[in-house]
Amino acid sequence: MKKFAILFICTVFLLACNSQETQKKEKFEQLSVLEGLTEMSKEDYNNSKLMLDGNTIKVYDKEGQQLKGMKLMNLIMSAEYIHKAYVDEHNEVKVVVMVKATEEEKKEIEIMVK
Repeated sequence: MKKFAILFICTVFLLACNSQETQKKEKFEQLSVLEGLTEMSKEDYNNSKLMLDGNTIKVYDKEGQQLKGMKLMNLIMSAEYIHKAYVDEHNEVKVVVMVKATEEEKKEIEIMVK
C-alpha cells in the first residue's frame, strides 16, 4: 500500500511539472514581440550572420525580458541556451529569443566548438 501511495504521489508531481512546462511554452509562443513573425528555418539560420549584441536585433528571454550586455553574453557563452530567430514577411530577422537548449542541441554545440 505504501508503494502505491508513493507511486501515486510521484505521478501527480510529474504531471504537475509537465503542466507547468507546457504553460511556459505557451506563454513563450504568445509573446507580443513575436506577433506577426515566424521562426526562421534552420537552413536560413545556418546561412545567416546574425549580430547578437541586443541592440542591432532585439534579443529576449522566454519570459519576454529584453537581454543586453553581459547577461546576453553569458547566456550565449554558456552553451546551455540557443537562440531562435524570428523573421517578418520579407524574411528579415526582427527578434531573437534565447531558449534552453535540449540535450541534442547541446551535443551539436559541443561538436561545433571542437
